[in-house]
Amino acid sequence: MQISGDFLHSSSRSGSMGSSTGSSLCLRLPRAMIPSAHRRMSIRNRFKIIRGGPTSVAGFRGDRAIRRKLFEYMRRRVLLARGNVVSFTLRKIKRSLGVEEDRTAGAEIKAVLEALAKRGLLEVDRRGRAPRYAVRRGSRLWRALAGGAEQAEALLEDGG
Repeated sequence: MQISGDFLHSSSRSGSMGSSTGSSLCLRLPRAMIPSAHRRMSIRNRFKIIRGGPTSVAGFRGDRAIRRKLFEYMRRRVLLARGNVVSFTLRKIKRSLGVEEDRTAGAEIKAVLEALAKRGLLEVDRRGRAPRYAVRRGSRLWRALAGGAEQAEALLEDGG
């Protein structure tokens, strides 16, 4: 399968019903169906977005920069905390990291937060429109973030 322009080509070695001739499929998406942010992307990145979002909890398609920025943001919030709980929403994180318009980065950030919540390192309050994530003083994640972003990343990769 390959992409050129707005065309998606798929060819198979054997055609339908066992014939030996190759068959190909060509699909052209109307320009209105492709979001403006995707039109500016390279063809390879556009295809990744069409295929789907983040693939695994720790992989995130190899983009470690967003994950590193997320843990640095959380570390700053923990170090500057005046109370016993630090809470944030996905929107706050995206705004502070400067990736408000990037849907892929938003999906990666949400996947990391959900993975931390699933492992019991983050608390999630799902009341209202947007989930609010919280870290309590004395928790394993708080101690790891106070020690450095690398320690918190290690918690995620080790499985909690």
